[in-house]
Amino acid sequence: SKHDDYLYHYIQTGESKIMGSGRQLRGRKSDGSTFAMFLSLSEANIVASDTETSGSNTEVEVGETIFTGIIRDLSAEEDMRMRMEAMIESAVDPIVQIDQAGFIQMVNPACC
Repeated sequence: SKHDDYLYHYIQTGESKIMGSGRQLRGRKSDGSTFAMFLSLSEANIVASDTETSGSNTEVEVGETIFTGIIRDLSAEEDMRMRMEAMIESAVDPIVQIDQAGFIQMVNPACC
């Protein structure tokens, strides 16, 4: 898979595109529907500790590298953004968004 290729490339070269940071993308739920999410990937190197040397039964070996992914569901934020865009698009009064540098970022149809 694409994810396996990314991890293999990272292990072989050390070149990271998103390791230690994250990115917004679409995830797929078990029912097949998609949702907005923020995915963060991290790497952890397992080192020996007192608990690991005392005979604990674990599947992770000392010296092994594991990767973790943390997913944050952005569905509520996406829904709010879509509702806000719908309100702005349907407003009868002109709405103009200007950034701090004074550049126009967005206008609604009532401006035209």
